[in-house]
Amino acid sequence: MEKNKDVCPYCGGTETAEALQGGYAAIEKTRTIFPKRKDLYHIICLSCGTVIRSYIEYPQDWADYKVN
Repeated sequence: MEKNKDVCPYCGGTETAEALQGGYAAIEKTRTIFPKRKDLYHIICLSCGTVIRSYIEYPQDWADYKVN
């Protein structure tokens, strides 16, 4: 099965790169930061520099902190 290709919503570019942000994503609830910190990844359009998508690996690790 072919992986879905990311397409930039601004320029239509399909050449992308994955970048790891220097900090971490952390859950904050009532001003207390829980120890669930994750690397934050971005898919970047190489044509115009737009961040197409941001994500963490294993989002299920944060299931206990759902807002709804």
